[in-house]
Amino acid sequence: KKFFYDFPCSRKPLACIVSRMTSNTTANQIKITVKNLTEIESIARHAHVGQKRRDGVTPYILHPLRVADILAAEGESNEVIAAGVLHDVLEDTRVTASDLRREGVPRVVIKTVETLTHQRGESYVEYIQRVSKSPMATAVKLADIRANMEDAPTDRQIVKYTNALEILKDAEPKDAEPKASGLMN
Repeated sequence: KKFFYDFPCSRKPLACIVSRMTSNTTANQIKITVKNLTEIESIARHAHVGQKRRDGVTPYILHPLRVADILAAEGESNEVIAAGVLHDVLEDTRVTASDLRREGVPRVVIKTVETLTHQRGESYVEYIQRVSKSPMATAVKLADIRANMEDAPTDRQIVKYTNALEILKDAEPKDAEPKASGLMN
């Protein structure tokens, strides 16, 4: 079965993400990045175990890994890439922000993932408007929408994502939040 999410090295999507990340990183930062990103990917894999994409076949974990791959290709910070890997964990699994803290996930990553978590009773437009106030969350949401648009979206999803893009395109500039260089707490 061919999955919608095809990485250049399809058997090891994390390796593809890391290779994109390392092009502008020093050797010392690479060790930290690979170690922490591997741990974060493990948290996401465990949280999404057994979940499938809408097609009922594709393992769900390939979606957040595709989002992270898009972010890495766009040159986003390591923290934004990590948030991309975890972006659906709080909303779609039993994992909590406290669990992420206990696992040593950096605060800035947890805060971004919390921002990306659609709250009960919040309309989609309200959610996107809230996300648009955080440059890091906006970057992840834009990559999430792109990955979802690559995954044979329904007509209804296309309209939803187009409306979200209209809101997000006017979001704050990415420079509004400082970009950290590593995944340290």
